[in-house]
Amino acid sequence: MVGYVIGAILTLISAILFQLFGISLCKNQKSYSYSFVMGYLCYSFLVAVGGIPIQLLNLPWMTFFWYMIFILVAIVSYIIFSFYTKKVILKKQDFVLYIKDQWFLYIGAIVLVAFALTHISIIWLNNMSDDAYYLTKMATLPYLDNPFRTDYSTGFVHSKIDSYAFNTFELEASFYIFLTKMDPSLYARGFLSLLNYFVLLNTIKCFFELVLNKMKINFEISKLQYYVMTIFVVFVLSATVFIITDAQWTILSAAYYGSALERIGCIFFILIPLMDFNGLNLKKVLITFATCVVMISKSTVAIPLLYMLAVGYCILELFRNKTTKKYAIILIILIFLIGLIIPGNAAVESAIIENISVNFKGFFIVVSMILFGVFSFKYPVMRRLLFIIISSFMLMLIPVVNHLTEFSMNYEFVAVRTIYSILVFTLICSYGLAIIYFGNFLLKKHFYLLSNVILVICIFVFSAKYTYEWTYPLKAFHVLKTNINLIPDSTILLGNKLEEYYQETGRVLNMVMTPGVFPNGLGHFSSQIVRAYCPHTISVTAGLRTKEKIEYNSSFDGFSVNDIECFNQFFVNPNQDTLLAVENLCNQYPIDCIVANDINEINVQLLRNIGFIEYDSVTDPQASPAITYTIFVKS
Repeated sequence: MVGYVIGAILTLISAILFQLFGISLCKNQKSYSYSFVMGYLCYSFLVAVGGIPIQLLNLPWMTFFWYMIFILVAIVSYIIFSFYTKKVILKKQDFVLYIKDQWFLYIGAIVLVAFALTHISIIWLNNMSDDAYYLTKMATLPYLDNPFRTDYSTGFVHSKIDSYAFNTFELEASFYIFLTKMDPSLYARGFLSLLNYFVLLNTIKCFFELVLNKMKINFEISKLQYYVMTIFVVFVLSATVFIITDAQWTILSAAYYGSALERIGCIFFILIPLMDFNGLNLKKVLITFATCVVMISKSTVAIPLLYMLAVGYCILELFRNKTTKKYAIILIILIFLIGLIIPGNAAVESAIIENISVNFKGFFIVVSMILFGVFSFKYPVMRRLLFIIISSFMLMLIPVVNHLTEFSMNYEFVAVRTIYSILVFTLICSYGLAIIYFGNFLLKKHFYLLSNVILVICIFVFSAKYTYEWTYPLKAFHVLKTNINLIPDSTILLGNKLEEYYQETGRVLNMVMTPGVFPNGLGHFSSQIVRAYCPHTISVTAGLRTKEKIEYNSSFDGFSVNDIECFNQFFVNPNQDTLLAVENLCNQYPIDCIVANDINEINVQLLRNIGFIEYDSVTDPQASPAITYTIFVKS
C-alpha cells in the first residue's frame, strides 16, 4: 500500500504545484480553475520544449531527468519569488475560498478513476494492447541504451524517427516513476489517470466560467463544480448515448494516455486564452502557440484539430474588422489553392463523410445544434463558438478546401477521433450550458449538490446498463483486491524474475512465451507488457502484437504467429516431433529463453535435451486458478 500513499502525495503535490504556478503567472487575478489551467499548460510547455528535442536527438534519458529537475526547481523558485516580493498574496480566506470552489472536483476525479477501474476486462487486455506501448515505454525509458529508438513492447532497437518522438507524456511519466520507484501500472492507470481527470474537470469548469461571464449571467462560481461533474459524466463518459463513435474508449479505461487528455480537452485548452474575442495580439499568439505545442506533445492526433481551430478563429477575427476582411478572404483563397496542389485522401474523406452523416442523422446532435443556435441569437460569445464549429465542419467537407484537412489527418482513425472531439465539445457547450442556465433559475441554493449527485448516480446506472460495454464493478473489486498494482501479479512476478536474471548475469535474454493467460478468468496479454518489469529482456512474442510476423530489421524477422503455435503445441503435446519443431526455430532464430506455463516433467526433460535448463519459476496463487510461469534458459 506504500505505492498508494506515494501516488496520492505525488498527485496532490502536482495539483498544488500547477495551482500555485498559475496563481503566480496570473498574479492571483483570475479564478482558481483558470489559474490551474494556465499553470498546467505552462508546466507542460516547459516539459515539451525540452523533451521533444531530447527524443528527436536520441539523447540519454538522464538528460531529461536533469532537465525535469531543473524546470521543477525553476517553477518552485518562481512561485517562492512571487510570494516573497508580494506580487502574489494569499490569505487564509483565499484558502477557504479555494476549498469551497474546488472540493467537489477532487472528489469527482476520484469517483471517475474508481469508475474507470471497473473496466477490468479491457484493462487486463492492456486496452487491447495499446498499453503494451505506452505503459511499457513509461516503465523502461530510464533503463534503455537507445531510449528513443526502441520498440518498447519487444525491446528491438530501430533507427527511424516517427511521430511518437513529439509525444512527451510518456517521457514525463517515466521521470516520476523512476523518481518515486512506484509500480508503473499503479502510477499510470491509477494516479496519472486521476490527475488527467482533475485537469479535464478544471478545464471544463474554467471554460464555463468564461462563457457565463461573457453572457453576463449572475452565477455563483462555487456551484459550477457540481454541474461540471454532471456534465462530464453525461456528455463525456456517456457520449455514445448521444453520438456514434469508436473513439471514446480511452477516456473510460485509459485516461492516462495523452490522447485521452487531448481528445476531450484540446478545444477547451485552445479557446480558453482566446475567449475575449477582442482581436489577436502578441500575447494571445504566444499563449496559443504554447498550447498547440502542449497538445501535440500529448498526441500528434491533435494537429488537424489545431489547424481547423486556428483557421476558424483567424477568419472570425479578421472578418470582424473592416480593414482586415481582405486578409480573411486571402486566407480562404490560399487554403483553396493549396487544396489544388495537395491531392485528397479518399479513405479519410470517406471516413469523414460517414461519421458526420451518421451523427447528424441522430436526434441529440440536431437538438444540440439547435440549442447552440438559440443561445447564439442572444449571446455573441455563443455565436462565435458556433462559427468556429461550423467552419471546422466546412474545412472537412467542402471539396478541394478539405484536401489540406485530410492531409493533416492522414489516417481514417485520426478523422474519427477529430470528429469525436468536435462533437463532444458541441454536446458539452450546448446541453451543458442549458443545464447550467436553467438550473441556475430552477434549483434552490441547497439543492445544487444533492440534485447533481443524484443525476450522476442515475446516469451511471443507466449507462452501465445500456452504454458501457466493459464495466464489471463487482468483478473489478474482487480482482483488484488481490492485484493492487492494477495489473496481474503474475506478470509482475515474471518480469521481476527475468530482470533478476539480468542483474545476476548481465545477459540479455531473447524470450519467447505464450502470448497470454487468463488470470481471474480474464484475458491478459502478459507477453506484450511484461517488459514494464524486465527492461533488459527481449520479448520476441510481443513483436506479433500488431502483425502476423516480425518485421523490425532484426534477427527475428520472419518469426510468425505460426511459429508461436509450434511452442504452444509442444507444451500441450510434448513429443519428439513437437520438440523438433521448437529446436528448429531456436536454431533459426537466436532464442535463448522460453517461458512456459502449465507444464509437466516431460516438457522439462525434452527441453533439457536441446539445451534449455530450468532457471526458476514464479506462481501467483491468487490468480484463480493459480498461474505458474517456468523460465527456461539456453545454457
